[in-house]
Amino acid sequence: MNTAVFKETVSKLDGQLDKLLEIAQSTGTQQDVVEKIKTLKEKNQSKNFKVLVMGEFSAGKSTMINALIGEPILPERALTATAIITEIKYGADKKAVIYPIKGRWKGGDAPFEVPVTELRKYLLINHNIGEADGKDANTMEGNVIASPFERAEVFMPLDILKDGVEIIDSPGLNDPASHGDITHKYLPNVHAIIYCVNGLRAYSQSEKVVIENLILKHYTTPMFLVTRYDNVCEDNENSGGDPEELEIFRKTVTADLAKHTDLVKPQYTSMLDGNGIFFVSSRDAKKAKHSSPWNTDLLKESGYQDFERYLSDYLIKCKGDELSKMIVEGIRTVGNDAIQSLNAQFNAADLSLEEFEQRIKDVTARMESAKAQAELFVQSFELELDNALTELKTTCKAMPKEAFDQIDTWRSTYQCSVKKEMLHPKRTAEAIAKEFEVHMQGQYESFTVDWTENVLKPEVTKKMKKIGEKLKNRANDLDETINDIKVGLNLTHTSTDEMSSTGSKVASVVYGLLTFDVIGASAGMAVGMEGLIKGIVANIGINLAILLVFGSTVGLPVIIAGEIAQILITGGRNKAIMEKKVCNKIVEEYKRILSDPTEVDNMVNNIYNQLKTEFAKLSEEAKESAFADIKQIERETKQLLDDKKKGEEAVKTRKANITTWIADINTIIDTADKIRTEALA
Repeated sequence: MNTAVFKETVSKLDGQLDKLLEIAQSTGTQQDVVEKIKTLKEKNQSKNFKVLVMGEFSAGKSTMINALIGEPILPERALTATAIITEIKYGADKKAVIYPIKGRWKGGDAPFEVPVTELRKYLLINHNIGEADGKDANTMEGNVIASPFERAEVFMPLDILKDGVEIIDSPGLNDPASHGDITHKYLPNVHAIIYCVNGLRAYSQSEKVVIENLILKHYTTPMFLVTRYDNVCEDNENSGGDPEELEIFRKTVTADLAKHTDLVKPQYTSMLDGNGIFFVSSRDAKKAKHSSPWNTDLLKESGYQDFERYLSDYLIKCKGDELSKMIVEGIRTVGNDAIQSLNAQFNAADLSLEEFEQRIKDVTARMESAKAQAELFVQSFELELDNALTELKTTCKAMPKEAFDQIDTWRSTYQCSVKKEMLHPKRTAEAIAKEFEVHMQGQYESFTVDWTENVLKPEVTKKMKKIGEKLKNRANDLDETINDIKVGLNLTHTSTDEMSSTGSKVASVVYGLLTFDVIGASAGMAVGMEGLIKGIVANIGINLAILLVFGSTVGLPVIIAGEIAQILITGGRNKAIMEKKVCNKIVEEYKRILSDPTEVDNMVNNIYNQLKTEFAKLSEEAKESAFADIKQIERETKQLLDDKKKGEEAVKTRKANITTWIADINTIIDTADKIRTEALA
């Protein structure tokens, strides 16, 4: 699905949604369907496909983006440069908007616009704090240089940013002068990753740990950009210019990185004509684009021409395939819901006005009973969720102790790869501290992902099924009452002894809890319960890993700096002693955090609050589902009563319209399927 096909597919599916919306509005009874279609239309025009550019300090992230957009709008320095997240979006006019952190910027808390040409000074980390002139100065937090800004938005008229694509620049991951945790916290919000690897130190131990953890966080298709390849070629040339050595370098790095992305698999290589791993010179790409006209030969030599082509295909094909599937399935689900309701109305239209009014009176008591049952179901559901949360909190309390017991094992698996610099003992100690901290953070992240998957997820699953069992009878009772009302009004409804996803909305919710098959019928989007729990677990795993280090009372960078200072004061220049002292200090801090009652309570409460937030969403879904059928019956009854009061011709017209609407909806469903099939061909 190339760019042209993608745009055409979006347009065609939007046309089918418009037709479905027109029908739903014409019936006068499909208000819930109308809202679902509007939601689908918003998703079909989605403007939220975020591509995060990440990597270690000085890996060339900002330089790469500058080369990609053809203008030097982001700061590039040998020292850490980027202090905050920068979101680059499509805009007809070039502009930048800065978002201050509340209470931190002397200019106030309101976002403000700046020329793109002046953006660099707001993004740049100020390494000369003592010489800062005040207004634009960054501040120090421990030994971390903190920006007074939360993020920046940049709008550029670039084709690659159209159709809702955003390119996000991020702070370096492993530099004490930068808030690398900002990047980790941003990860749950992104859809794709471009990971920049510095070709001069490709696939270092610290980099390997970070990349491995992307897979654990379910990012299985990162693109890899090996930057500074021109420097690699120059080094090769200076040492004799052996092309075989250069080829060995490319093959080795490609093999190392290929282990961490599914883009090397046939399903992607055939679709995208490449493996997602590129060796590039940002310097040459910028030179090529700054020429007028562009130097196409130099652009090709830089590796950027192939990378940009691949990136464009990736964004369109991956986003387009996923989006079109979701929209087509949504049309099918919503359309079938509408058809079921219309069929029921057709049956009820055969009753005379007198008989229909009598039947309305006959079911009044049952309608009130249904509302009471729905309210009781909601109350019971909320109570059971609260009980489940309380029980899960006990499970969560064991996590810090389990992590504590693993610390010495994590320490034993560390192998220092830092080379000793006799003339720079502080630099050696700092490098060891950085590498070991990345190692420990990676070990802890792996542990939290495993724990949430193997301990928390089974417990959440068990609790959901337990809730389903407890609420099954209440849901069945409400389902039967709703069915009795429909039968009484001749809004016939097929009922079975077995609970299923095709009964009332509330029955489908409980069915989902019991089987993990379907939940969320009232929203018109079938959502697997298994998928819901996986999402909860994944987010908790990510946030837990962030919390351990960056949520602690005393940040690890401060501890590391203090230990390094002590080593240098006492004259310790032996690398083994440096390693032992620095690593032991970090281990001590991990043990302190994982055994301190206050820190442990923070972690447990963090998990609990995340679960509580997700359970609240589930509670709202259950509440909507419990009353969905009742509201639909009331709408259908009112419309039919109005038609019958107008006379026989109005009833005939209604039935004829229903027949036409059902046929049209089936056509829309079939057409949507055909549109997607043709787009993928």
